[in-house]
Amino acid sequence: MQRLLLRILGVLVYLNAFSQGNLNWPESVGLEYLDNSELITQGNATIALQASNFPFFNVLLPDEITPQSIPSGSVIGVFYDTNDSNMIEEWVCGGFNFWPEDNESFTIASWEDDYSTNELDGFTSNTEYVWFLRIDNNSDDPSEGWTDYIGQNAIMDNSYDLELCGGQCQQSFVANGLSNLLMVDFTLYSEWSNCMDMSACNYNSQAAGVVDDIAFEDQGCEYPESEWVDCDGVCYDDDGDGVCNVNEQVGCMDPLAFNYEDYYTDPATCMYQGCMDPVALNYDFSATVPGPCEYPEYQFDWTVEQGYPLNFAVFAIDSIIGLPENDSFCNDVTIGAFYGNNTYLSNQEAIVGGQFYSVTDLDIIQDGLLIEGHYPLFESYISAVLSNNADASFNSSIYSYDQYIDEISSWTNYSDTSSTPYLESIIDPGEYEIPDLLLENMQNELYTGYVGDFLENVYMSSSSSSGIEPVDNFPNYSDNYGLGFSGYGNGSFYTCQNSNDVGPYQSLLAIYEDDNTTEEKDGFNNDEPMVFIVELNGIEYLAEPSFHVVTELDGSQSLQTDLFEQNGMYAADLIIVGAVAFGCTDENYLEYDSAANILDGSCVTLMVEGCTDVYAANYNPQANTDDDSCYYFACTDDTFLEYYNYDPISYSISSSNYSPDLYSVVDDGSCLTPIVYGCTDVSAFNYSILANVDDNSCIAIIEGCTDSEAFNYNPEANTDYDGALCLPVIDGCLDYLAVNYNPLANTDDSSCYYEPGCTDSEALNYQEDADYDDGSCIAIVEGCTIEGMFNYDSNANINNGSCIPFIYGCTDGTMWNYNVNANTDDDSCIPFAYGCTDPTAYNYDSNANTDDATCVPFIYGCMDATACNYDSTVNTVDGSCTYAETYYDCAGVCLNDLDDDDVCDELEIPGCTDPSAFNYDIAATDDDGTCIAIIQGCTNLSALNFSSNANTDDGSCCYIAGCTDNTAFNYNSSACFDDESCISVIEGCTNPSAFNYDASANSDNGSCIPFIYGCTDDTMFNYNPEANTDFGGLLCIPFISGCTDPEAFNYAINANTDDGSCIAIVEGCTDNTAFNYDSEANTDDGSCIPFIYGCMDPAAANYNENANIDNETCFYLIFGCTNSSAYNYNPDANVNDGSCIPFIFGCIDLTAYNYNPDANTEDGSCEAVILGCTNPYYYNYNSDANVDDGSCIPFIYGCTDETAFNFNSDANFDFEGLLCVEVVEGCIDIEALNYEIEANTDDGSCYYQAGCTDITAFNYDENADYDDGSCVDIVEGCTDVTAFNYNSDANVNDGSCIPFIYGCTDPEAFNYNSDANTDFEGLLCTYVIHGCTDDSAFNYDPDANTDDGSCYPFIFGCLDEEALNYNDYDSDGVSNPLTGDSQIDVNTDFGGIFCEYPIYGCTDPYSINYDSSANVDDGSCIQFVFGCMDEEAVNYNEFANIDFGGIFCVYAIYGCTDSSAFNYDATATDDDGSCTPVVEGCLDDTYLEYDSNANTDDNSCTTLIVEGCIDDIYLEYDSNANTDDGSCAILIVEGCTDSSAMNYNPSANTDDDSCIPFIYGCTDPEAYNYNSDANINQASAEDNSNPCIEFIYGCTDLNALNYDLSANTDDGSCIPVVEGCTYPNATNYLPSANIDDGSCLFAGCTDLDAENFDENADIDDGSCIIYGCLINAWYICPESYNPDATINDWSMCTFIWGGCETANSIILSPDEYPTMLLTDITNDIDDAHYYLGEDRIGCMDKSADNYLITAVVDDESCMYSLHSIILEKNNDFKIYPQPASTYIVFEILEEETIINQELVIYNILGAEVLSFIIKENNIKLNIEEWEKGIYYATMYLNNNFITYKFLVE
Repeated sequence: MQRLLLRILGVLVYLNAFSQGNLNWPESVGLEYLDNSELITQGNATIALQASNFPFFNVLLPDEITPQSIPSGSVIGVFYDTNDSNMIEEWVCGGFNFWPEDNESFTIASWEDDYSTNELDGFTSNTEYVWFLRIDNNSDDPSEGWTDYIGQNAIMDNSYDLELCGGQCQQSFVANGLSNLLMVDFTLYSEWSNCMDMSACNYNSQAAGVVDDIAFEDQGCEYPESEWVDCDGVCYDDDGDGVCNVNEQVGCMDPLAFNYEDYYTDPATCMYQGCMDPVALNYDFSATVPGPCEYPEYQFDWTVEQGYPLNFAVFAIDSIIGLPENDSFCNDVTIGAFYGNNTYLSNQEAIVGGQFYSVTDLDIIQDGLLIEGHYPLFESYISAVLSNNADASFNSSIYSYDQYIDEISSWTNYSDTSSTPYLESIIDPGEYEIPDLLLENMQNELYTGYVGDFLENVYMSSSSSSGIEPVDNFPNYSDNYGLGFSGYGNGSFYTCQNSNDVGPYQSLLAIYEDDNTTEEKDGFNNDEPMVFIVELNGIEYLAEPSFHVVTELDGSQSLQTDLFEQNGMYAADLIIVGAVAFGCTDENYLEYDSAANILDGSCVTLMVEGCTDVYAANYNPQANTDDDSCYYFACTDDTFLEYYNYDPISYSISSSNYSPDLYSVVDDGSCLTPIVYGCTDVSAFNYSILANVDDNSCIAIIEGCTDSEAFNYNPEANTDYDGALCLPVIDGCLDYLAVNYNPLANTDDSSCYYEPGCTDSEALNYQEDADYDDGSCIAIVEGCTIEGMFNYDSNANINNGSCIPFIYGCTDGTMWNYNVNANTDDDSCIPFAYGCTDPTAYNYDSNANTDDATCVPFIYGCMDATACNYDSTVNTVDGSCTYAETYYDCAGVCLNDLDDDDVCDELEIPGCTDPSAFNYDIAATDDDGTCIAIIQGCTNLSALNFSSNANTDDGSCCYIAGCTDNTAFNYNSSACFDDESCISVIEGCTNPSAFNYDASANSDNGSCIPFIYGCTDDTMFNYNPEANTDFGGLLCIPFISGCTDPEAFNYAINANTDDGSCIAIVEGCTDNTAFNYDSEANTDDGSCIPFIYGCMDPAAANYNENANIDNETCFYLIFGCTNSSAYNYNPDANVNDGSCIPFIFGCIDLTAYNYNPDANTEDGSCEAVILGCTNPYYYNYNSDANVDDGSCIPFIYGCTDETAFNFNSDANFDFEGLLCVEVVEGCIDIEALNYEIEANTDDGSCYYQAGCTDITAFNYDENADYDDGSCVDIVEGCTDVTAFNYNSDANVNDGSCIPFIYGCTDPEAFNYNSDANTDFEGLLCTYVIHGCTDDSAFNYDPDANTDDGSCYPFIFGCLDEEALNYNDYDSDGVSNPLTGDSQIDVNTDFGGIFCEYPIYGCTDPYSINYDSSANVDDGSCIQFVFGCMDEEAVNYNEFANIDFGGIFCVYAIYGCTDSSAFNYDATATDDDGSCTPVVEGCLDDTYLEYDSNANTDDNSCTTLIVEGCIDDIYLEYDSNANTDDGSCAILIVEGCTDSSAMNYNPSANTDDDSCIPFIYGCTDPEAYNYNSDANINQASAEDNSNPCIEFIYGCTDLNALNYDLSANTDDGSCIPVVEGCTYPNATNYLPSANIDDGSCLFAGCTDLDAENFDENADIDDGSCIIYGCLINAWYICPESYNPDATINDWSMCTFIWGGCETANSIILSPDEYPTMLLTDITNDIDDAHYYLGEDRIGCMDKSADNYLITAVVDDESCMYSLHSIILEKNNDFKIYPQPASTYIVFEILEEETIINQELVIYNILGAEVLSFIIKENNIKLNIEEWEKGIYYATMYLNNNFITYKFLVE
């Protein structure tokens, strides 16, 4: 009933959600035939469709639907809407038809509404058609449904086609009208199912008549995913977030949060992981879950932050042991003593003794390390020694150097004046003596003089009297204070001695005490550990001191420690531990780093051991380190379902995670439900509803017929559903290959036949393999069966070889071309035509076919009577006529020659014929007396030597005039004409800048002497014997005596001759009224100090550091506790230093259990220490113990009985034997055949394989270890059933088998086979038939099987004796007579297709009358004659017959034909006497080389003419000029021409770049404004003051926080101003800000109703905690749902099954999930799974391994584990196939993790089936012999394991 209601509800929801409209096809649409009966009304209209040319399907339907693929039977129809509400259409079919085969045209009848009824049941007039197309999704499977397409934008034919429509075609419905569909757009409307289930989403009411016999599950029904959503997946009850409330998961939805999960759908409180250590750099005040902390990177600051030291200790270093690459201390080695310093904590935190403290903690630290406001004063080493002297008194307030000296001076027994130089340098002798013991100590190897010098270097200046300079070779580290430095600070001053001349120790460290007058830590506190670091080559090494033994005053020896003591002295070797490694060095902390050797403050979390498993009974929430002490409560009786290894999913006991071998399990009394064994598989044949543990007895359902009389009786079947699976016996042919196969038959009646055909052996189509005559026999008719043959017989069906091919030709015997072989006239007959038929004859008649003997041959020759060779017998012109030249006869004789010179008078040329004459004419034939003699000379008018008489140039022309005398000064080698300009040579110095320049000289002889400036007066101070020029003594300086030492007091700046009067400078105070007046000083150094009276004791309260005269006014402060009620009251103190400590009562006994380290006054409360185990969860817990001595022994659960099977020697507790199992012997190997399930101790009785153990037996099994009586005797023979001699009794093949060899066994047969043994009584034999067996031969015999050598080939050619190539067997185109040899003579010509007949004509392709069709040359060819055919051309050829349009013709061109002439014309053919000779030269008159006579440029133009002064000693000199124009005037004088320069030369007219300008500025390189370019140290030319400015360092950035107005040099100390929020707890805290701008915002909960409301918060951070019921589900009463809650509290939820008015007694706590058991709500488990869904039923315990987060009903399937899964099943390990039958594969994907681990396989009862070590990544096991059922593969890895389940079918 519930299911039916749900189905109806689903239908209503589905119909309501289907807004596209309903589509109603007629019921007959599902039938295979057309039935419109239900649509028929009173009238109809007809619509025509031409399916074959429907264009729209190609593009408007889906790609797979095209006209070619629309299956026949698809339906197309027209519809109308019956719903007039205009909301949801109700489409009703008004006519349809099936899609035709082959896309034939068809029509649809559309039916009219029956107006006699009230309902619309058809089309009304003018209703527009709406088209739908329905196509089955699978015509073979109706369950797959169909798809409907709706037509839109239909176009109907509106033409007036009388033939088609009988008039106008209708656009819409008109009764009795006609329409023609032209176009329609089809789009997807809906995919319909054949589902008849009304509750399904795809229920189809129309499917009832189609698939009413198909079950719902086979109808393709689709349902909502669950009962909480509709068919569209929309929740019925949704809170707007798209997730059904029943599926809501409350949790943190912030991806940045620690507890974020991606499956949460409703928000809850988020937890954020972060560093929760306030002193860490990344401290996160908002973090709720501890995360990794980051601390400042520790380092060593080598900078010594110490001014004038107060107290210090001396550390003498003898050697360094273990330092690599070190030959000497002073070679790049630096040593320092370091103290802990963490300035990054600033004013908020402090570090003391390696631990962090807040500022408020400092008030209670009383251990001498830190005291608020002042560090304790340290005593000096010397005073400590003397404190043992009764005569010496020591003031404990002394802490300065001067006071030490005063104190020593006050000793009453000081009188020794022979102390070391150190004491002499610092102690004034007095009336008191230093004790001898002190002197002895000060004179031993530790306190020799060099130590004193070292101390003096530390205290005083570097100019120690010992001459030992302080060494400062520390690395140059920048100051890190105030910049977040953390690490260790250098508190020492290092000096490297590197010599044994001054003492035994190579290096010394002065180790400073902290200056407690400053806020910074800059030294050691008393008793503070010293960390020694050695730096070499940039690497820091940690060193441990190995102290020397020190002898005390009393003679005892003691070993010093690494604790700092003020004014202490140490001696040690340094042993290198290793390179510095920062980290946590305390093993008691989780952060412990074994590699670290320097503590860096990272020790944060103390290690707490205990059980860390939250599911364990002894879980310790404080523990952070698991000590394997966990134990667990559970049911330990395996006869109960609650047994910890019970698997509720497989209903079996499995090897789960609670293995007693791995964990301690204690029975908690939870065993309640006894196990009932049986078959628990609901799908099994023998399923037991009472069983709760499967005993592997299930029998699979074997469906089949159990009726032995039925056809399909199955003796193994156990289920046939009351005979529904049985089939009756039906006889018939069962072979589906048979022609008469009966698909309904199930019993063969031997009626099958396979090859129907003609069985008549006399018939044409006899079929010998036919087994059934089908009446198809055909009688034989012989004749020609080849259709293309002349005598083809259409009735014949057997070719008898009578076929004759068609032979076409003239069949008329009276015709010229009659063909006696032709049988078919082709209308080719030609009558006889008589004439000359010789194509070579002159009178050849091409129309004649019969020669009449009238032929005349061709006679070639000249037919022109005017030609010299005219021939009257010629009938054919051959172009051979020859003619006499003009003016000549045919014999070549001039017609007119008066002078008999063989030159015709008409051709005579007058001229000079003398070759030696100037005007000789080579063309002249008659001398006319005009010859002129040759006169040579220069013929160029522009030449200097032009000759007017010359007519022939001899190359002597001269164009350059000049001096041609090579001894002259101005000799011009280029001149060819002397112009009488020669000048004689005058030698001398020609350099005008030389000292001895000679203006008259024109040839330099190398005698020039340069000007040498200097004093030429030898009586002067600066006389220069080399000088030759001093400008009349202007450069001379006289002798000036005086002090010339610039360092002297009386240095004379003008003196150039020292007279010995220099006085050394003595600096000092020259003021005789000053305190420090120096009468010896002559130079005041600014050190004068006035007399200042005051207290000069630095230890005094009124100490005046400026005083230089002590007026005995000093008074002193004594610091201490001035409170008389304090524990440490000091009656001598006059200034309270804040050190008062109250009385703190308590136990001060260090050995007591309750020792109070803070107490200072015993109150009698001490308790004695009682050692023992204080952990109540341990086996040996001692309730009296108060101090755990580490002796706790955990409970080790197990059997303590040595006789038991499971005795555990490590166990100490077994619940009085409850955990023991007695020994049961037997076979315990589950793989053995005699496996005993009760046995636990193997007795060696196992056997594994039964079989025949007789080694002589045929079936002996060497693997069998148990004989089952199955042995069989050996019988030898051939065992191959396919062999010729097969022996069915044999079981051992003896090798005698002979195979069947098919072939003819008759020796007389043609195909006899001597190897054959089988021929089916001769059926395979064939006998000899002789003949030609070559099927390619001309005489091939198809019946012959033995070739007799008679074959001869097809020889193609012409068989017509009239043809030119008759019998042309050699293929040379010429006929051959028959040879009678069938191997040679032609035998095949296919009707004469190869024959060639004579065609006469010119066969020469190179003749002008070539005939391509001729094959017989008739001698008519005319040869090609190429030439010019134009009589006007100079090369006219009268015999030419081809000139290609005159391309060969040449015409006369007149011009100069002399190729050597200047005006030679290459195109001229006739010389016209115009030739001009070539004259080469420069043609450009702008060049020096210009030649006016030249007409041909010879590239000799090279130098352009440039006029100007060409003498470079003149100012006017032009370097570009090459022609002097007389412009040279002023000689050059070089020098500095700048009048403002230091070296200005007024005589110079040419500046030589030697000027030196005056540059004013600071020339002091130590000054701030030093100018390296300046040469005059003064401000300007007008201001001669010193311009230098000193460097003033500071911050020069105006925008910086620490801008220094007086600074001129930025020292990098600027601190930028950063405004922002400076409160670290604010959300917008800016760590870099140094000025707070009031912008801080604080986050927190701002909801007044929240549990954690924060009144100071101004930004809500989502942390509000509001408890309430957050579950808005169907089983929660609406009144209890609180959507504003952030944390679900189940105790606030009310459930409907308890009644919304009653309280919920089942809720135990706010975070407990309500558990509704499946058995509480239904007994029909399948029904519950169907309606609730698989994701709503499952384990609801969050602590279970298989907790199902979406479950609302608990099916008691929870499983629990006690180990941590370390592998991801989806990533590391695969098992397939699932289920398996013959083999199973284990595929390892993470080899590094899993290889070499153990894999154990258990069956469903927990018994081990197989175990092995994994060695490869792919393991395949044969499981054919395994029992069917569930198996578990368990992999063990690092004491953990993971289990995978697989099924064996």
